[in-house]
Amino acid sequence: MTFSKMAPKRIASKISGSFPENNFSTEKTLELKVGAQIMFIKNNTSKGFYNGKITLISKLEDDRVWVVLKDKEVELELEEWNNIRYTYNKEKKTVEQEIIGTFNQFPIRLAWAITVHKSQGKTFEKVYADLGDSFAPGQVYVALSRCTSFNQLFLKTKINSHVIKVDRNALAFSRQETLETPMV
Repeated sequence: MTFSKMAPKRIASKISGSFPENNFSTEKTLELKVGAQIMFIKNNTSKGFYNGKITLISKLEDDRVWVVLKDKEVELELEEWNNIRYTYNKEKKTVEQEIIGTFNQFPIRLAWAITVHKSQGKTFEKVYADLGDSFAPGQVYVALSRCTSFNQLFLKTKINSHVIKVDRNALAFSRQETLETPMV
């Protein structure tokens, strides 16, 4: 694949109703070029991608985007995210939801790097991690557990024991639950 020397294409999202910017799942306006590395931020098994999968932009036309998935070119579709207001209905004694806004955009973001925090809940086929300065409890575990294959896990720096931290509250809770909960 050759990298485009053309200016990036700007693809604006479509927003209706109330949808605050801090709730956007991706950029309000995506700036994409052929050859750009992107990451999916939503699952779509029928198209063959999942949240965290990384691939390349293969083709751009107007407001249309194609990517390479399993050695074939696939056109992406806009996805919709809803801003929902929840209210309690006293008469029915139920929680009801009302869609008060929508955000439509392609389910991707540029992906040259990602923080460990942002990687939570995602799955990657290949991980190249720099964990030598990890500082938070569980951070090393979260980073290492994102990769689907040990053979595709690469470390930039050595992981020393001082960066592997466990939250004392979580440990105390775990011990308490283990003692009080019978094992089946």
